[in-house]
Amino acid sequence: MEVDMPGVPFVIVAATLIIVLYTSSRRHRERMEMLRRGMSPSIISAVHVSKPGNKSLLAGLLCCAEGIALLSAMFLSDYDQGGLFISGWLCFFTGGALLLYWKFTAKHREYRRRLHEECFAKSAAPDKGNSAETN
Repeated sequence: MEVDMPGVPFVIVAATLIIVLYTSSRRHRERMEMLRRGMSPSIISAVHVSKPGNKSLLAGLLCCAEGIALLSAMFLSDYDQGGLFISGWLCFFTGGALLLYWKFTAKHREYRRRLHEECFAKSAAPDKGNSAETN
């Protein structure tokens, strides 16, 4: 039985466009907030210390969940599909590898977080020598 879904390409393109617009809008708001607080966005861009986060944790959890969903779909369906079995285990183990990576890189993540905070602390500190308020 074949299912016809003509709106799927439109939804994919629309979702991609929404994500790109949201990301650029968020970056613009962050830059404007930095300017409003007297910070220079160019200093942060020049140093290019990426904000440390838990992207591998998020990706690992999502991959594990997707793998479990695919395996559950295979076990709950009436017929055996080899593609769901392989895809499910592949997603599950990929998620497990990402979770192990997240666990093993904790020290490095903390170091990057401290470096990021120091960079923002230096750029957020007002320059007392060049301030117009000091006469």
